[in-house]
Amino acid sequence: MPRLLTFADARHGWLWTSDVPAEGAEAGTLFATSDGGAQWTPVARAGVDPLGGIPASGTKPGLLFTTVRDGWMTATRGTSAAWIYTTQDGGRTWRPEPLPPRLANAPIVSVNPLPTGSGSPAFSVTEEHQGTYSIAVLARHSGSWVMGRLLTSTPGGDMHVSFADRLHGFATDGSSMFRTTDGGLTWNAFSPKRSLKNVTQLDFISPTVGFALLSHIEDGGHDWTALPR
Repeated sequence: MPRLLTFADARHGWLWTSDVPAEGAEAGTLFATSDGGAQWTPVARAGVDPLGGIPASGTKPGLLFTTVRDGWMTATRGTSAAWIYTTQDGGRTWRPEPLPPRLANAPIVSVNPLPTGSGSPAFSVTEEHQGTYSIAVLARHSGSWVMGRLLTSTPGGDMHVSFADRLHGFATDGSSMFRTTDGGLTWNAFSPKRSLKNVTQLDFISPTVGFALLSHIEDGGHDWTALPR
């Protein structure tokens, strides 16, 4: 079953296809294309007859390639463990990326790569504490992984985050908006002019232009306009 798709440019892409998932595990095959998707070739496998170092342990919520060689895949197992795997040969071999000790015992729900327009991505790390979700950005600063300020949603709510580039990002829990200009190390809260309740996806393409589900914005997240159905 096709689950994750990413392209580094118009011709080079990768597709993760999942086998029937088991509890706390997800076997599958990683395919690559160099002709814009006309042909796909398996380059790595997890599960029976493994190839390339992708583990079967953990579900796979995220896949991102920033160049034709450099890519990242994330895996989580319930709230007990999370991993980031990296490749530098186009997806043929993978190795675990050492993470900050802060994540060792955190109740992590998911770790997802955030495209930032640079060679090294950031990751959104979502934690769950008694029904309340918190999200923080994990990014490289001066060669080391650094966790940014933790953003906590309103009780029972969720948190969505999007980066326009390496430094400028936005987040919302449906009630407030948050903006960062330092790659997620710090965030400033502000109130949008239109309710964002029930927003399920946030996507900024520049520091002032972004999209949310059925909404379009052009002033850095303050005013929102519903798109026609």
